[in-house]
Amino acid sequence: MGIQLEMISGRTLAFKGEKRVETVCQNKNATTHSLTVQPLLNASGKLCLPVLTCFYEPAGAPQCFQRDLSPYKNLKCVWTTSGKMNKEIMKNWMKEDFISTADKNSVLFLDSWSGFNEAKLIPEVKANMIHILTIPKKTTGKIQPCDIGFNRYFKSLYRTTEDKIRRLHPEFMLTKRSNVGLLLNQTVEQFCAPRYSSLIAHSFIKAGFFNHDYEEYQTPDDYCYHFKKVGARCDLKRCGKLAFIKCSWCEKFFCFDDYFVKIHCCRNNNVR
Repeated sequence: MGIQLEMISGRTLAFKGEKRVETVCQNKNATTHSLTVQPLLNASGKLCLPVLTCFYEPAGAPQCFQRDLSPYKNLKCVWTTSGKMNKEIMKNWMKEDFISTADKNSVLFLDSWSGFNEAKLIPEVKANMIHILTIPKKTTGKIQPCDIGFNRYFKSLYRTTEDKIRRLHPEFMLTKRSNVGLLLNQTVEQFCAPRYSSLIAHSFIKAGFFNHDYEEYQTPDDYCYHFKKVGARCDLKRCGKLAFIKCSWCEKFFCFDDYFVKIHCCRNNNVR
């Protein structure tokens, strides 16, 4: 899943008949470059952690790369000069992360990217009897669960977060490496909440792998940002600032500083 370094909506308000419509971003160059997020979903409705994230580092990663991103435990951060995965990253991820997550005799669906061709040859994959099935070319958008029922919800939540930050906290630099990691980490945090298990499981149903019933769900973007409570305030004591987001885990309202800057995390106390 490609994520623009700065995501902006393709729509904005304008007067009828205007020939030139302008919009605002912090860094125009960042809107044309992206990094890669590779989510791993299971059919029971879980987003597996950490989420592999490949950063765009055109000049190579500086010495501070790992230091900048080490606080974000929901992510496994790597880099390439293009921001796209390569075979070596894929192999390391399979051996270091996927194998420890998957049960023996699991079935792994991969798209037809050539970098995945060698996945079947990895000794650890064979030893754990992982069955790898390749999604045919030009069918990813029709039968790939991530494409059908996950990626657009993830991007929607991430885009809304950036939109609110541009409007309410313009001093926060969206394209700074550590800030990109922070926003991705906290977006992943929300998607791990139990309330979205049905959303993730539904992506496999929409793709045609299962046909059982599923619970109705509210999308993360709708739950976290479309408050029914007018003028909601941060629920932490001695704060009282206007709420920026509603946590999908604890159902509390948080201001920008208490949720993002302080890296709010409920997951450690709510293991499924």
